[in-house]
Amino acid sequence: MTSTVSPQIIASQELIWSLSNGKERPFCVKVAEPYQVDASTWVCPILLDGLEEHPRNIYGVSSLQALCQALNHAGHFVGHLMDAGEKFIYPQDRSVIDKQLLSSIFGLNSAAD
Repeated sequence: MTSTVSPQIIASQELIWSLSNGKERPFCVKVAEPYQVDASTWVCPILLDGLEEHPRNIYGVSSLQALCQALNHAGHFVGHLMDAGEKFIYPQDRSVIDKQLLSSIFGLNSAAD
């Protein structure tokens, strides 16, 4: 991020990442408040905490588009990890997240996945 001020987290989803080698580690998707860069560019920072140390900036032409793109990015990223054999678990009840639930969490269009 270019700003020295930490972005305000507006949404998050905590999960447990069950790696293919049997180990588990905390994983949290953190979405920050979108901010305007110029007249036609917005940025929505997203952090895949447990995988990355720094947030990624996801761009859009409006705050809504940047936010939706950030959620879409996170959902597809987790989906690719699941396709590679990784599992994600809800910490509250230890239920395993399947692709349908993943689509529901991140607002993905399951027909396009």
